[in-house]
Amino acid sequence: MKKVLVICLALLVLASMVAVAEDAQSRGIITINGNRQTIAMRPGNDFHPAPAHSAGLKTIYSNLGTGTDVYYCCEGWTLSGSGGEVGGSDWIAMPFTPTKAATLEQIDLGIGYVTGTNQIVITLTKDKSGLPGASIHSWTVKNMPTFGTCCTLDTIKYKKGIKVAKGKQYWITATTNAKDYDLWGAWNFTYNDATGTFAYQSGGGGWKTEDSYLGAFDVLGK
Repeated sequence: MKKVLVICLALLVLASMVAVAEDAQSRGIITINGNRQTIAMRPGNDFHPAPAHSAGLKTIYSNLGTGTDVYYCCEGWTLSGSGGEVGGSDWIAMPFTPTKAATLEQIDLGIGYVTGTNQIVITLTKDKSGLPGASIHSWTVKNMPTFGTCCTLDTIKYKKGIKVAKGKQYWITATTNAKDYDLWGAWNFTYNDATGTFAYQSGGGGWKTEDSYLGAFDVLGK
């Protein structure tokens, strides 16, 4: 009886995985470049302007556009957990360097959801030799917008504030943990295909840098 139960459970899990895969395919969402990039072949119809920034906040860093062109809807860097549909963990980190000393109070990200658990861990880190270093603070972002649409942003508000120094590089990392190990999402490229240095981590290896398209985000504060 136990063997039969185990087999039945395994079949249910397999059927669920197949259904998830078919759902992504039916929406025209695929991966390329060894699963590192996610593409929406058939963009959704949900295009609307992102909300205005909170009053009183200034831009510490931003590569976001405006109106219904805040970020590129349909292509981005894959974000996934070890149990995600894409078959392994893929994490991304984007750097920024304040031009003035400031207090960070908000982060907006263009990160979309494909399948799995709809949440991701966003962390502000120090820099360590040009790579993400020690964590300063982490947040869990839930209910991300559907990948392939624009221009809903994942907004983190932190009224306590975090001081960031002028001319010092910091990183915003997007990673998974045991609670969202089955996530498949994507960090959308910028609206103008801006390029630069960012970091990635695949399959549990260490952070590595690459020069290519940047993920869309901003950092606001006072």
